Amino acid sequence: MDGLSLGCLTTVRYEKETSIGLMALDQSSYFDVVDYELELEVENGDQGSLDFQEFLQANDIEYRKHLQKWFDL
Repeated sequence: MDGLSLGCLTTVRYEKETSIGLMALDQSSYFDVVDYELELEVENGDQGSLDFQEFLQANDIEYRKHLQKWFDL
């Protein structure tokens, strides 16, 4: 289906270096939906996972597994 356009996705990324790694917040807009995704980029994945969970709890942020946004046409 070449040339078919269903809409436009726009993502803005905010980044901040923190004591536990590079924190990145993505704000994505498509159709009339705006969603957010928070990521932590680290060297050590195991420690980073623990630090991230601690950060979420300390800031009263609910962890939700990433939903697949894309699909094949």
